Amino acid sequence: FHTSYGDIHFRTRNGNTGNQTWEECDRDPLVMHHNGHVSMCHMPRTIWNIAQSSASYSGSTTEYTYTGGSATDSNGMVTNTSNGTVTVPFTGVYQICLNIGLHSNSSTNQRLNLKINGNNYQRTEQNASVGWHTHTITHCILLAANDSLSFTCVGRTDGGDYAKMSVVMMHGTLTT
Repeated sequence: FHTSYGDIHFRTRNGNTGNQTWEECDRDPLVMHHNGHVSMCHMPRTIWNIAQSSASYSGSTTEYTYTGGSATDSNGMVTNTSNGTVTVPFTGVYQICLNIGLHSNSSTNQRLNLKINGNNYQRTEQNASVGWHTHTITHCILLAANDSLSFTCVGRTDGGDYAKMSVVMMHGTLTT
């Protein structure tokens, strides 16, 4: 391997003559497979613009899965905004980032909870607080192909520019 002006040059092991070049490798991930083959790929990712919930509020013990909004998926990621789940296509490490405002209209605990395959995984909580508060979860975790992520919360969800969730594959096998 050698690099030149952002390109990566390499010679394959299977008898190709001369150097092979992938251009603009500063923008696309380069993957070397176990068998020595090299390929470029775009990692699976989604960004979900979350919809604002109705004026109803959950109680301090009842969490609900937020739904709605719009998602942009790529390279095998699947976001279902009607049931609030994201399904990852490949085994690998994924970065999960969630930023959302929650509102309580009484002295009710606000909670944001990340679930993996329906099981609780990570939570933020604002105790006995009235009004809007920003809740953020950022985590890198190893997931298996077809694992699902969902988010539950207590409190009215904010929508708009600041209510976003993203899941991006950092590295993995890129096979199901």
